[in-house]
Amino acid sequence: MPSPGMIDTRPWHIGGSPIMGEHAERLLPAGIQTRLLPLDEVGGRLIGKLGRVSGRIGPGLVGEIMVAVRGGVEAFYAHPQRADEVIEPGVQVLIVDFQPPRTAYVERWDTGG
Repeated sequence: MPSPGMIDTRPWHIGGSPIMGEHAERLLPAGIQTRLLPLDEVGGRLIGKLGRVSGRIGPGLVGEIMVAVRGGVEAFYAHPQRADEVIEPGVQVLIVDFQPPRTAYVERWDTGG
């Protein structure tokens, strides 16, 4: 619980799941809003973010990446930016393009070290 006079910025939860979308207005107390943005607003902010491959990315495959977004970590479908590139699970990647609703185009991120 926040201290008196502090603003509570935690997302509201019912049954362990965050309240999002069209249901939030009906379920939340009057005047309270969630801090979670719809993915169509978040999409542009994903470009330039780093993620980690959780499902192999390559030609003819729909891979998966995990990305820190909206106060948590979410999974996104992923395709390689270069059509012939294969990226294995555990590799860090840079998001270079995003197509709604949940598809990212990525390239391998080399930290140079």
